[in-house]
Amino acid sequence: MCLATRYFDRSKEEALCDERGEFLCRGAWNQEHCTRLTLHRINPYQSREARIVFSTWNLDHWIERSRSIIPSILDASTLLATQSRPVSQFNHTYFYRLLFTTHNLKLVHIVCHDKGEHKTAKCDKDKYFVVDVDEPLRETVVDVS
Repeated sequence: MCLATRYFDRSKEEALCDERGEFLCRGAWNQEHCTRLTLHRINPYQSREARIVFSTWNLDHWIERSRSIIPSILDASTLLATQSRPVSQFNHTYFYRLLFTTHNLKLVHIVCHDKGEHKTAKCDKDKYFVVDVDEPLRETVVDVS
């Protein structure tokens, strides 16, 4: 089953809502959960008005897409392009998880969405590449500085 389908299947553990269709705010990117006294929650299946309000909620990247992920993809591409004989492969799984999964995304009420720079959340340079599976296993050093 596709990951996106599981996010919206109320019976799945990965679902963004509970079995009743209620969504909870997951809080700011640097918080464990919503810290508002009255937790932000909504059931967009309840009414048209609830769906309109729900449309203001956001999916917030912990590691930011435009400030960290995209520049890191460009850096990794440049590093691969400058290798005389590539000994590693671009780690597409790492970047996919950062861009499109709840590994790096939180559903948040607009009030809890911190649009400032997430200065302590950056891509891990050690995860830009994976060792080429066609190469024999050996210690590989890739300079990512």
